[in-house]
Amino acid sequence: MTTKTDPELERWQSLWQSDDQLPRDLQKSAMRQVRRMQMMLAADIAVTVVIGGVMLLWAVGSSQLSVRLLAAWVWLTIAAAWIFRYFNHRGNGTGVAPSTDEFFEAWVRRCREIHRNLRFGLGLGVVQLVVVTGWDYHELRPAHGLTLLQFATMIPMLLVWLFAAGLFAWVLRLTGKVRAEWFDAQRLRDEWANGEPLSLTPETPPGVRKPPFLNGLIESIVLFPTRCGSQEWQLRRRRKRAWRL
Repeated sequence: MTTKTDPELERWQSLWQSDDQLPRDLQKSAMRQVRRMQMMLAADIAVTVVIGGVMLLWAVGSSQLSVRLLAAWVWLTIAAAWIFRYFNHRGNGTGVAPSTDEFFEAWVRRCREIHRNLRFGLGLGVVQLVVVTGWDYHELRPAHGLTLLQFATMIPMLLVWLFAAGLFAWVLRLTGKVRAEWFDAQRLRDEWANGEPLSLTPETPPGVRKPPFLNGLIESIVLFPTRCGSQEWQLRRRRKRAWRL
């Protein structure tokens, strides 16, 4: 039985295996970086096919001008995203590095591109959220007479706000991790170029503070189901129930 492997990752691995000077941790970091770029490309393709396809079918089957304008806006933003991706990743479509110097240069370049991609996606997501929710409010207000506060506190909209907040928090955290990796890649590249010993201990970029509140919020959301099932949590619930009785 044979398994399919990524040819790009195989080319990176063949380089690393032939160069014993590259520490194993750097190899793993670069592998993780390549996979991250591939996942981002897959996510962009999925958004284009699913959301773009749904909006196109909706616009074709609807006679409302507002629906067609919304579909045109969505496709305009999708086109802008792909144009940005093309220029951001242009000239870096292969992972082949013929030397260790090129390995570090490619690593720094990929970190910079991923960081740009995340920041662009975050900004585009905020704009898209504002435009689409504004369109929803404009369509619902004449039929239901909703105020802006009533619209924002509807159950479906509350779910949208919660999902958007979680997604934006995750992107912000990932952007911080990529920025720290970018800083370390530049530092290691300079150490290698100067013939200094490579320091593999991660360092925080100057002027950047770790957001403990954001990390704590994400951790609380992720661990909430586990905590709800713990014995301590169940004991607290029994005590509150008994006190109410």
